[in-house]
Amino acid sequence: MKPAIVWVDILLSKWGRHEISTENGGKGFPSSCLLALSGDGDGYDSSVPKGVVDPDVLAVGEAVMQLQIVQVACVFQYYVRGCGRPDSENAHTLGISYKTLTQYIHQAQRKIALDISLPCTQNSLQSVNGGSCPEINQPVLARA
Repeated sequence: MKPAIVWVDILLSKWGRHEISTENGGKGFPSSCLLALSGDGDGYDSSVPKGVVDPDVLAVGEAVMQLQIVQVACVFQYYVRGCGRPDSENAHTLGISYKTLTQYIHQAQRKIALDISLPCTQNSLQSVNGGSCPEINQPVLARA
């Protein structure tokens, strides 16, 4: 799959490797990966990926968790659980077509690019209230 935004794809790949290394106690491979049987971890290690400082990985993780649930599922499948599998196999695992997987990944990359680049998150509830986070009982105010 050709990424929509290359630098976001690189950050997501590094974030995915970090997630893999932390999900199983630092062994360096996802629990669902066939490479786990070999024990060598296919080159993954438990340290923060080279060239990425910890805040970058955390920022990507926070941005991923702000996505719609279907986009989160696609991002986790593609960058964490996918384990280098073909895109068509990742799409089949999610029960969607390759084209749909590509659309969701590209939408996620664009959203993450905005969330990382801008100081404020792209939350529509916050933007209509002038940047304040609404409380549960606080009505959303429309601007005139």
